[in-house]
Amino acid sequence: MFGDLNLGFIQWNVDDSAIHRGLTQSNYGSSLGYAFVDFLSSNDLHQHNNLSNCDNRFLDVVISNLQNVNVTAPLDQLSKCYPIHPCLMLNIPDSNTEYLKPEQSMVFKLS
Repeated sequence: MFGDLNLGFIQWNVDDSAIHRGLTQSNYGSSLGYAFVDFLSSNDLHQHNNLSNCDNRFLDVVISNLQNVNVTAPLDQLSKCYPIHPCLMLNIPDSNTEYLKPEQSMVFKLS
């Protein structure tokens, strides 16, 4: 998942020592912040955007359970970039993803 989350009150810190290279959160003293951080933790999700905006905040997030998601500033821009929302380029590694299989199939008889 990625996009403009506008949770500027969450402070993201680079954590290269973690199993998943990414950012750890701190200073999220609000019920929304706690709920978001709890959601990430409960679902083994990590924030990978390490490019802060002009206010040294991370309003745009890149969230994944994959390792080695790489976020960089693009060399060529497709549109105008704004200081508050810098352009991002994502490199998502090719992985052997296992898709969820349905536990049961549903057949509807429409007659």
